[in-house]
Amino acid sequence: MIKTLLGICFCLVVHVLKAQSYEQQIEKAAQAINKKDFCAALLVFKQALTDTTKVNRYDYAYAALAAANCHDQHQALIWLDKSQQKGFGLQDGEIESIAKDSAFSSLHTSAEWGILLTRMQQAKEKDKLAKQIASEQWLESSLRHAQLTESEGGMAKPFPAGFALYFQPADTINVPYLIYVPSSFNRAKPASLIIYLHGGVVNQDHFAYRDPQVANEPIFKVAHRYNALVLYPFARKDFGWVDQENAFKHVLTVLDQVKKRYAVPFDRIYLGGMSNGGTATYWYATKHAHLFSGFYAFSPWPSLKSSPTDYAKLSSGKPFMSINAKDDTVFPYSAVKAIYDQQQSKARDWRFKSIAEGGHGFIYEPGGPLLMQEVFDELFREKH
Repeated sequence: MIKTLLGICFCLVVHVLKAQSYEQQIEKAAQAINKKDFCAALLVFKQALTDTTKVNRYDYAYAALAAANCHDQHQALIWLDKSQQKGFGLQDGEIESIAKDSAFSSLHTSAEWGILLTRMQQAKEKDKLAKQIASEQWLESSLRHAQLTESEGGMAKPFPAGFALYFQPADTINVPYLIYVPSSFNRAKPASLIIYLHGGVVNQDHFAYRDPQVANEPIFKVAHRYNALVLYPFARKDFGWVDQENAFKHVLTVLDQVKKRYAVPFDRIYLGGMSNGGTATYWYATKHAHLFSGFYAFSPWPSLKSSPTDYAKLSSGKPFMSINAKDDTVFPYSAVKAIYDQQQSKARDWRFKSIAEGGHGFIYEPGGPLLMQEVFDELFREKH
């Protein structure tokens, strides 16, 4: 049975790759495996995987599955080794899945099989330790930055550049948020504040403030251009911007705290976000537009279930810019465009844009920060 392996997102048909010929080959191999024609899949993989610059760890693992079931155990072990080198086994459940999966049973008698599993486990333990150390260093640094600002009563000149981590109570929850100060920030110039609501909320069991990878969010790459601080609230699935109005309102509370703590007469304040965060932006734009200079949304669904959007209120003179990719498989472009077309006459401030490809997470593609910059360039050109 191969259901275990297939259940760990080895569905290669969802890979978004720019090289269409490679994508087509992978799709063809996946279709053959779904039909249990492993030898046909193996032939396709042997041709497709020659360009190693395009192959990820799951491609190699899936190819190994085909080889293991087409009497080519040697090739299966080679591809599993390459998969491990690219990071397969670092995610929880991956090692256990292939160890128990009967699809790889033909490899179990090989000495290389045990060595491979041991190497995967060692790599996972090493990666776990490295992440733990990085997390501790990240927390120490971000909390220290917060203390430096706090110790000056918000009057430090200049503010410490980097990330500062704060917590703001909401009922019984202590909700974290980040403030990012770019090294180019100049307090003597008119300052702006960009509020960014992250995506992936429905998959977050906890506030991800301990993960140093948050520093790689593309929003931080563009802030320096606008003499802007970035307010980055954290969310989770039971307290986030997925039809949870208490979390929406909490962002406004945090905004008030940031204004007091940083003691900056912000010239402009913009709010927006990605995916779930972009969807939540419609709530702020239609209910609290007076607090902001403009809005932006990347890959949003333009409607909330708990609070139907009054699109007529997107005509208050505050620009609202949204971008969706035409190949988005999470929020289909055609459905989003249909809502815009229907509401365009009411929502005069809503400027709907599209890109041909990039998928739901296009801001994380190489050209993502530049697209974001184009949005903010246009927003910042707007007059109050």
